Amino acid sequence: MHTLHANISASFGHDKRPPLTDLVLLDGFDQYEKEYAVAFYGGKTWQDVHAYLQGLKNNVAAGAAYQLEEWSVLNPAYLAYYLRAHFEYLFETLNTEDPDTAFILYLLRELQQVIHAQKDNPFTPAQTALIKQVAQFIRDHAAKHDLYAYEEQDLEQYTAKLLVDLEAYGS
Repeated sequence: MHTLHANISASFGHDKRPPLTDLVLLDGFDQYEKEYAVAFYGGKTWQDVHAYLQGLKNNVAAGAAYQLEEWSVLNPAYLAYYLRAHFEYLFETLNTEDPDTAFILYLLRELQQVIHAQKDNPFTPAQTALIKQVAQFIRDHAAKHDLYAYEEQDLEQYTAKLLVDLEAYGS
């Protein structure tokens, strides 16, 4: 996992913080989610988003406020920048005794939705290869550690759909 995490760190989140002016594409679709996306991501760095996600760990009142639906409606040019925060949190939760399975499932689902809904892949070929490795790593980690007993079917389904769509619409 160390090498995969290092490659993620080297490939995501290195651009400047996205400007508020075109953080989302105002095309009329998903208008409420886009307003929420601007409210949450606007003016934040990926590090700010990562800190927010870390704060959810011990905050039962916040529930599953992962902001992944808002992430998925960002301007495709900025998805990879903020994906770094979500991947950082993913690696942190996978290193715990009780991983945040809801987050993992939401992340897989929203990654797949971004690609499937747009019938396009906003990520570079190198980033796409890393996303495939992350999906496979999640699948292998779950099997090796006997995790996600209640979510095993969902995990397999979301992973399979993501990998299929990455192949179909890959860069």
